[in-house]
Amino acid sequence: MEIVLWSIFWILIVFGFLGCFISRFPGPILAFCGILIAKLFMSVGELISWWNVALIGLLVIASMVLNRFIPKWSQSIAKYGKAGNYGALIGSLLTFCVAPALSEVKPAGVGLSITIFCFILLPFIFATLFEFIQQKNFIEASKSGGSATFVYVCTTFVKLFTVVYTVYLMFVNN
Repeated sequence: MEIVLWSIFWILIVFGFLGCFISRFPGPILAFCGILIAKLFMSVGELISWWNVALIGLLVIASMVLNRFIPKWSQSIAKYGKAGNYGALIGSLLTFCVAPALSEVKPAGVGLSITIFCFILLPFIFATLFEFIQQKNFIEASKSGGSATFVYVCTTFVKLFTVVYTVYLMFVNN
């Protein structure tokens, strides 16, 4: 039974990680469900304090609030559409395709810096390109692409932090 519970936990964590990058997918909520299953039903549950579960719950709530607030705030500065969202998503997915090659750059800190830079640059390029295709002039498309990239990077970071902290809790306690 423990193997089944570990499998469910890791499936929830993997889908939670993917949900950090797909805007309509509840990544942190899935990670929270995983840690709750671990706390209530698994043998490692006694090693996880309720304070940590509550902290993850608060992080999930914060990420949900920020997912609502950041796009509305950004839309007041520069409007963007679905094209900008899709462009930012495709740019970040391409970053994951390019990141393994970039991680080979020596020294390691340079490779990491280039990867982080690409995580911002590629979504911006694709969001701007997709907005430009939607019949906007280049300046307007750049503002919209920047706004879409800002929203995508901020909300992704908050969700990713929550999921990574959940996984960190499991490794620290085991």
